[in-house]
Amino acid sequence: MVPLQQHHRRVARSATLILLALLCSPGQAQLCANPGQDGDQASGPLINSYFTGPDSQTLPAGSNELPLTVARGNGRLHGGDLALLIQMQGADIRHENHADYGQLLASALHQEWVSIVRVSQHRARIRGAGDNGGLRYSYRNAPADKQHGRARWQLIRVPQYQSLIVQEDLKALPWDGRTGGVLAMDVRRQLDLQGHSLSVAGAGFRGGQALSLSGALGRPQDWRYPAPSEAERQAGYGQHGSKGEGVAGSPAAMTLPDSGYPGGDMGRGAPANAGGGGNGLDLSQRHVAGGGGGGNAGAGQSGS
Repeated sequence: MVPLQQHHRRVARSATLILLALLCSPGQAQLCANPGQDGDQASGPLINSYFTGPDSQTLPAGSNELPLTVARGNGRLHGGDLALLIQMQGADIRHENHADYGQLLASALHQEWVSIVRVSQHRARIRGAGDNGGLRYSYRNAPADKQHGRARWQLIRVPQYQSLIVQEDLKALPWDGRTGGVLAMDVRRQLDLQGHSLSVAGAGFRGGQALSLSGALGRPQDWRYPAPSEAERQAGYGQHGSKGEGVAGSPAAMTLPDSGYPGGDMGRGAPANAGGGGNGLDLSQRHVAGGGGGGNAGAGQSGS
């Protein structure tokens, strides 16, 4: 099995991931469940199933049971399955209104392999590599508050193929704010793509919403600004463009009635790996609009 550490940077930078686990190492054999149990053929373009728990839920390290209240994708979860547990959101950022906005302060975006022992009544009993056969790390689902963006974990069923000759393009189910955005498989012997693709294009964290707003209170130097209320959006009133979604959270407009980023969802600052929203025109200072900060600490485009 490919060590997860090799993929940590990719998970931290994007909600989408192609993970090919080609062989279980001896130390991880107990977590590989039943290698080859899914045979030699994929059952359609969507091969993964995605699960998560209640909106306010912490899974402490050492846990052996996971509550599963949301399910999407291809098929159910059964005993003997291999699964990947990932903390998708929950990184803390600087949220003061200055140029350091969006820098990571702490990141607990852990991930680990688990095998499913049994599933009953929306709960999964798992075997992990942590203490007493439980989880190695802690995971949490939590709404946003004044100091933190929202946190989300998901559990992904990973099909275990003996060998796989790909007959069509395979893709990830798009991220919807709770689950999706990851394509993962385990192939015991041989993988033959036959010219087909493994695609996560457009399936990751979502960009900021396109809103038509008019307002004169924003400034070009606003790195973050409160989002307009629902009534203000309906009236077309507000300041700046919306930030995108990333490992530090989601804008409130995507997660109503949940709140969004600390300090506000609008303005040029880029929260962690998400893109920033463009700044609006400031007529009083005769400044043109500014482009939003780029995701993954990249530079944003100039406004015009």
